[in-house]
Amino acid sequence: MAAAKAKEHYKLSESLTTWEAANILFRSLLNTMQNNEQGLREGSDTEYLHDYRIAVRRTRTAITQIKHIFSKQDLEYIKGEFYWLGCITTPTRDIDVYLSNFDFYVDELPETMRQDLFPFKNFLQRHWQDEHQKMCDALDSDRYLKLIPKWQAILKQDTIKSLKTHDAEKPARKTANNRIRKLYNKVLREGRAIHKKSADEEFHELRKSCKKFRYLMEFFKDYYGEQEIKSLVKYLKKLQDNLGELQDLCVQTDQLDHFAEQMRNEEMDDPKTMVAMGVLVEKLKQRRGKVKSAFRHLFQQFSEPATIKEFRNTLDIN
Repeated sequence: MAAAKAKEHYKLSESLTTWEAANILFRSLLNTMQNNEQGLREGSDTEYLHDYRIAVRRTRTAITQIKHIFSKQDLEYIKGEFYWLGCITTPTRDIDVYLSNFDFYVDELPETMRQDLFPFKNFLQRHWQDEHQKMCDALDSDRYLKLIPKWQAILKQDTIKSLKTHDAEKPARKTANNRIRKLYNKVLREGRAIHKKSADEEFHELRKSCKKFRYLMEFFKDYYGEQEIKSLVKYLKKLQDNLGELQDLCVQTDQLDHFAEQMRNEEMDDPKTMVAMGVLVEKLKQRRGKVKSAFRHLFQQFSEPATIKEFRNTLDIN
């Protein structure tokens, strides 16, 4: 069975309030989560977990970016619970990424070392089983079994009468314009501040801002034109790909050292495997430097006057 797609299917009209539009969005995202849940439990295809996590991340972005539509109590609850969902699904997804990249890791090594890396793959496969079981146990917990019905109940509330949140009745189009404008300006501001000596954390913060900006454009694409948004996303995606690869390389170089320590503790530290992993870390660090160097050119393309004009015209940004 093929993994369910993470794409949300809905249509937003100009007449919708912010609460009404957000409600449509949240229900669609929840539907995506539920469509992928059985597949991620079975573990037969990594795309189920990937798409589930995308829906969780999109939900978290919408919760924090579409402001003042929930009561304070409900907001604190759903922010905490969707953050928890991200946490409990991360270890399994992280190992999925390492396993999917394993052939790339092998190719990075000198030919005489390549076979020495395979004990690391065995280590990953065994730990995947452990982390997948922990994830499934969390999804079977009372906490998760309470979350979904509670979230559905929150979405059924008449926010205007019972929650009295001051942005809920605002036109959704106005809310979209305001939030997208702020995020676009934030992306430009953060990108322009990055220089040769910027810390990895600054690139990571820009990556998060780009992701939120893209999600909001895609959430509200009906207000700007689906094809027009796709065109803008193409510009953004080049930058996101660079920032995403940089973040992955930063995490992987640190995590590989941690994995090596775990393997020593589990008496799986064959000397040749440890040497191969050390060489791999150095290769990834070299790659990280190249990716970091490529950022400036990609950001210049993203922020050139003609591109900025297209973004501002399409998104009604003054």
